[in-house]
Parts: sequence; C-alpha cells; structure tokens
Amino acid sequence: MRGALAATLGFKIRLERCGSPKSFFVADLAASITITVPAPFQPLVYFPLEFAADSSASNPLVLTLNPNSTRPANALTLQQENFAGGSVPDRQMFTLTDPVGFTF
Repeated sequence: MRGALAATLGFKIRLERCGSPKSFFVADLAASITITVPAPFQPLVYFPLEFAADSSASNPLVLTLNPNSTRPANALTLQQENFAGGSVPDRQMFTLTDPVGFTF
C-alpha cells in the first residue's frame, strides 16, 4: 500500500511495497466485533485499521472503504473513525482470515 507519511484526511490508499513506513496500520481491537460462523470455521473478528502515522487518540484516521466507488483507486481512503450510535460502520471494519477467504 502507498500511504501518506503524515496522517491526511481523505488520502487515497494505493499499493506500496510491504514493510514501507507508508503501509502501517494498527488494529483498533477496542472497537472490534466478533461474528460466529458455522463449524469448522473460526469466529471472525472485525476491527477498524488505524493509520499508524496518525497521532490523534480521540479521532484517529482509519482505513475506510467507499462502497460507491467504481474505480479501485478511489475505493480506500483515510477517514476519521466514526463511532456514531456506539459502533463503527461496516465500511470501516476489516478482518483477517487464515487461509485468506473461506475454503469449502
């Protein structure tokens, strides 16, 4: 991913070499939710991904999906984490699976 070196609201996320300081995101596990799925799969934990270069603790910038985008270049941006109604919207929630995706 290619990110901003400084936290910038609305910045468009692009591909960047792995390990680059522009590509570090931190999982906000305090805002996570867990979804149970049928056996043999493990429960899925969804969480916002905070941009590591952002120094704001009260309004961090997180990876945000634009569901209305028709172009991949506009799909992911940095936006302020939105706790409206006490939970984070699904467009700001991400998960990890092992293996990637479901295997049937």
